[in-house]
Amino acid sequence: MIKIKKLNHRYNNRKENAVRDVSLHIRRGENVAIIGSSGSGKSTLLKCMNKLIEPTSGNILINDEDIINANKNDVNRIRSKIGMIFQNFNLIERNTVLSNVLNGRLSYNNSLSTLFGRFSKEDHLIANENLKRVGLT
Repeated sequence: MIKIKKLNHRYNNRKENAVRDVSLHIRRGENVAIIGSSGSGKSTLLKCMNKLIEPTSGNILINDEDIINANKNDVNRIRSKIGMIFQNFNLIERNTVLSNVLNGRLSYNNSLSTLFGRFSKEDHLIANENLKRVGLT
């Protein structure tokens, strides 16, 4: 569940807010599309929701947790449950599709496994199930 109330964000070099007074409530399991023209604030809204940038004002609750005031560990824990593909996302061209999908599991692994790119059988199962789900097997 995501609740946003009166969210605003203004970039330092701008007169106008990139996001102005956005309020929304997304229930668990609900699919939502955020659409708008180029420069309308879609990416800024999503970056605020993921705390990649700080909102100027407003509230964001994700599963009843205040992400704006959360500490770094809590933000990382919340982010580990959120998938986000950036406009300029970076696949590793020399890797297979499976390897690129497995990279999405890195935050679930311990530091040593992450360092060496080792993934568990469960990670492989999850990645393969998701590839099958989107018709890439």
